[in-house]
Amino acid sequence: MLSPGTTGGAMQRALGPNAAIEAVRYGWDEEMLYLAIEADQPALDQPAEVVWALLLDWSCGPRTASLRIDEPWRRGPRERTVVVDGAEGGAAQLAYHDLLEVALPRDVLPACEGESLAFSLTLTRDEQVVDRWPSQHEVDLVIPRATSWLADWLV
Repeated sequence: MLSPGTTGGAMQRALGPNAAIEAVRYGWDEEMLYLAIEADQPALDQPAEVVWALLLDWSCGPRTASLRIDEPWRRGPRERTVVVDGAEGGAAQLAYHDLLEVALPRDVLPACEGESLAFSLTLTRDEQVVDRWPSQHEVDLVIPRATSWLADWLV
């Protein structure tokens, strides 16, 4: 049975204690895509036996990349493998303290400079979807030129 206060679907933002993803920010440098994911801590304060996972998905046409982060709220740095078109790709660097930070090599993303990547992330608790960002569709991330960040420093 569904309970409006405790159950959410993949296409609609969860309500009540399950609305865990508060904000997602991203940025680029010449080698990496950086993500900062903020979560609502009270929503995450669950019994120790609860199993959390965060699934990050990128696509550009038929090409895909995904990153599964088990125990995303576990403190400290670690590394996870990115799956690109069904095979192991490069490694993403992770760290969590007050927010989850992800550093992903640009060369594992399924797109090139100037191309647009569709991006979404899904939060599960005990393999059940409890939140999705964005709540519908995907966010388009355009991969900038590797040196575009230099424009911020030119006077």
